Amino acid sequence: CYVKTSRPLLYSYQDSLPRLPVPSLKGTCEKTLISLKPLLPEAEFKDLQEKAAAFQKNEGPTLQRYLHLKSMFSRNYVSDWWL
Repeated sequence: CYVKTSRPLLYSYQDSLPRLPVPSLKGTCEKTLISLKPLLPEAEFKDLQEKAAAFQKNEGPTLQRYLHLKSMFSRNYVSDWWL
């Protein structure tokens, strides 16, 4: 009996996976700050907090809307930028 085995291609099951949710802007900024706090000196961390707050008020909401739009038209909105 001859059985052919082959490995699946990298994206062969992509359509069967659930879509990735778009994380909230606030949550992303909070997680970034939590992750970087132990790595930065206090002065740099305070500067980063101010920049994160400004980002959330200024360009962040626009970029978040673009990300939501991208997620509507792309099966995986992350992989386009990572590959």
